[in-house]
Amino acid sequence: SVQLLVSIDPSINFDPQQTVFVALVANAGPPMPLAARKLRAGDLPIQISLSDVDAVMPGHNLSSAKEFKAIARLSQTGSATPQSGDWEVSTGAIQLGFHPENIELRIATQRP
Repeated sequence: SVQLLVSIDPSINFDPQQTVFVALVANAGPPMPLAARKLRAGDLPIQISLSDVDAVMPGHNLSSAKEFKAIARLSQTGSATPQSGDWEVSTGAIQLGFHPENIELRIATQRP
C-alpha cells in the first residue's frame, strides 16, 4: 500500500462539496489508474492509503507496476476525466517499495 497526505493549497477557492480524485498511475503504460479514490474537498487535508483493494480494473493493480506516479485533482465539473480549469498535482516516477512513508500531494496547479 501507499500512504498519501492530500491537501489543497490555501490560496485556492473551492466548494467543500467539490470532488477530489486521487490516483496511482503506472509510470509507463496505459493512463488507467492502478488504484484510485474519490474524496470530498471539504474533507482535506487527509491521509489515505491506496492499495490493490482500490484497483479500478481487475488485473490492473498497484502490485503489477514497478513504478507509478501519484496524482490528486480537484475537479471543477465532478468528472473523473481531467478538464481545463481543474486544479491538480502529480509526482514524478516513484518506485514501488522504495517510496517515502508518506507521499505529500498538495493541489496547487491549474490545468490550462
